[in-house]
Amino acid sequence: MSQRGQKTGASPAPGAEGPARQQNRPPHAAVRVVHGHSIVLHVKLADLRIRYTMYYGVPDWAEELVDYVEKHGWPERPERGYAAFEMEIPATKLLELVTSSDTWRRSPTARRIAAKAEELLRGHADA
Repeated sequence: MSQRGQKTGASPAPGAEGPARQQNRPPHAAVRVVHGHSIVLHVKLADLRIRYTMYYGVPDWAEELVDYVEKHGWPERPERGYAAFEMEIPATKLLELVTSSDTWRRSPTARRIAAKAEELLRGHADA
């Protein structure tokens, strides 16, 4: 006999609306490094989206970040002769890697990444 759309089985537990999630999680950034004819660094941090192309090698401020992503990131399968690595890292680690070199203050891209990470961390500490 059909129930005509009525739910059958156990009812959900009261108060359990969705999957459990960690409260007060620190902000994270998605970082991707793509090697082809040039090296391309993709950074997504909150509303900041950066695609930084490095034609003539990796600058000093990005060297630590690129090495870290290549070492600890997830490799993608090369489809068209390029290699890509991507990972999600906390904003504190991103800030540490970008500002590890003395030359980061001369790069507008590095200053934008550092400013956004500091802004998010300052907002996170207040919460």
